[in-house]
Amino acid sequence: MLCNYKVFDFKNDLMEHFVFRNEKGTELCDAVMAIFIDLTKAKEIAKKPVSEMSDIEGWVVFFALGNNPKYSQIIDGIIKRKEGIAVARETLLSISQNPDERARYHSRRKWQQDREHEQAVARKEMEAVRKEMEAARKEGREKYEPLLASKDAELANKDAELANMAAELAALRKKLNEGQ
Repeated sequence: MLCNYKVFDFKNDLMEHFVFRNEKGTELCDAVMAIFIDLTKAKEIAKKPVSEMSDIEGWVVFFALGNNPKYSQIIDGIIKRKEGIAVARETLLSISQNPDERARYHSRRKWQQDREHEQAVARKEMEAVRKEMEAARKEGREKYEPLLASKDAELANKDAELANMAAELAALRKKLNEGQ
């Protein structure tokens, strides 16, 4: 039970868990219990950084202050941190009887879906571009590697010819120097 008033004067906990027992102390069953959650401390808890809030404190702030615009940033922080609270918020918004809230929910949901779709399309397009670039690289290698190999062979032949000519020239200089 969510209570926006102090239920127990003798307790100071946010949550109290009770089980049903008969007069002899035998528990009715472990599936039947009463849980009281004190929402009166929500504003005090909301002063804490979201990262320091316990799970139950996040729920208390969400339930007590979730519809208060003053606390919307805190609620958003809690929702980002706790998936269960995010699901609860989505459920509450989707079944809201307030037409403005329902319209905002549907607008946000459409925006999220559009964004997810755009991201999927962008990923698909990026993959297509990557494949095209790889194909162009492969085509370029197939086309120009044989040409480069042929030019390398030609240069190697020219280097050999130049080396032979340099050797012949050196031999001629030697003969010329000997003849003097």
